[in-house]
Amino acid sequence: MFRAGYLTLYGNESKDYDDVSSRAKDLAHSLEVYHEFYKLDRLLMKAARSMLSAAEKKAFSSIKKNLWKLLSVKSLNCRANRSVWLESYQQHLVDLGVDEDMQTRAMLLQLWSTQVLCKPSFQDYSREFLSLLLYPEISNCEQMALQQCGMHKVKMRGVHTFSPSLVS
Repeated sequence: MFRAGYLTLYGNESKDYDDVSSRAKDLAHSLEVYHEFYKLDRLLMKAARSMLSAAEKKAFSSIKKNLWKLLSVKSLNCRANRSVWLESYQQHLVDLGVDEDMQTRAMLLQLWSTQVLCKPSFQDYSREFLSLLLYPEISNCEQMALQQCGMHKVKMRGVHTFSPSLVS
């Protein structure tokens, strides 16, 4: 799934996709990006919470640099069949005066934002959310559990939300 999304957005080695050597290069390149992206994704939540060990910080920095190299503007400009959306986004960054290093970082952000939606955890959460919408008895159980944890139900503009109880 990653490879299909990556090649759709960032394009492939040559316009002639029937060429066996260009398909092999696409496979090798997308696997390299995938492995680096997977390593980054595994450390990302710890990095966001500033919980990386010294070794993990070093690895995280190295992984980012590798991905920036793989997704550099220069290397992406050589690829065929890139997404029109990606090309217009890149042109927008150029029009804003964003330098190439920041454009490369933006390309990594785009890769992350498109691929994070494919992760099983997102699908699990969306299934849970859908279950809460479709089955009110599940929602009632959730409400009771949240109330036991010091949360209370607040109705705002017809939408029920939960907020922390300020009263101990």
